[in-house]
Amino acid sequence: MWQELSSNEDKIRKIEHMYRRKENMMYHIAFMILKNKQDAEDAVHDAFISVIEKVNIIPCKAGEIDAYLTKCVKNRALTMLKQRQKKENYELRDYEATVSDVAVDRLIREEIHQYFAQLDKRSREIIYMRYVYDKSYEEIAQEMNVTQENARQILSRAIRKLSKLYGNNE
Repeated sequence: MWQELSSNEDKIRKIEHMYRRKENMMYHIAFMILKNKQDAEDAVHDAFISVIEKVNIIPCKAGEIDAYLTKCVKNRALTMLKQRQKKENYELRDYEATVSDVAVDRLIREEIHQYFAQLDKRSREIIYMRYVYDKSYEEIAQEMNVTQENARQILSRAIRKLSKLYGNNE
C-alpha cells in the first residue's frame, strides 16, 4: 500500500484519510488510559505525527495499519500518563517537604520563644533592638540610658544566658 504511493503528497493524503477514519477509535483508546479529553487529543495528535515521521516503515496491510495505529496511540497515552504521575509525585513531595519545613520552623520558633521568655525584660529588649531592629550599640545605649560598653555587656550576658538555657535542654 505505502510502497505503491509515488509521492509524499500521495502519502500525506493517505494519512489524512486514515486520520479521519481512525481518529475516534484512537481518541477512545487514549481517553480510556488518560481520563482527560485534552490529553487524549494530544496523544492522538502525537501518534499521527509519529506515523507521518515513520511513513516508510509502516506495515502495508489494512489490519496491520490498524494494529500499528492502536499500538502507537496506546504507547503515547501510557507515556503521557507516566509523565503526569511523575509530575504529581514530585508536586506531592514538594508539598510534603513544605509542610514539614513549616512544622519544623514552628517548633523552633516555639522553642526560641520559650527560652526567650526566661530572660529578664531588659535582656529581651536589648536583643530585640540589636537583632530585630538592627540598631547600633550607640542607639541602644541612648534608648536605654546606659553607656555603649554597658549595652554590649547586657547583650553579651543575655546571649550567654540563652546559650546556657539552650545547652541544658539538649
